[in-house]
Amino acid sequence: MIHGAKNFIDEVYQLDAIHPPVPGKFADFIFIRFLNSEVVTRAHARKLYDAIIQRCKINGYIIVFGHTPVLLSIYDLERDHLRLLQTIACDETQKSIFQYYILHYTKENRDC
Repeated sequence: MIHGAKNFIDEVYQLDAIHPPVPGKFADFIFIRFLNSEVVTRAHARKLYDAIIQRCKINGYIIVFGHTPVLLSIYDLERDHLRLLQTIACDETQKSIFQYYILHYTKENRDC
């Protein structure tokens, strides 16, 4: 995804969520993958999510998805000025559904 995105946007980063190498930078779009039961614990998923959402610009978007159900509930995700826009999709060619969340960050003021 990173290599493909570089052709369409100015800056692309793949980061360590807990210790991002680009301090002070905020993103218009944040894609979060692997907050799933077969990858991390629920507590670690919460810690990662909390760290990652701090990097979203006001009026930015956070997209959460994975290959198994996301460990965080919509109640965990839709907080701190995040508003759910869309979730759950269907792949008609594979006859399957998959879980994802698109959230909009609407916080008026950010503590720096």
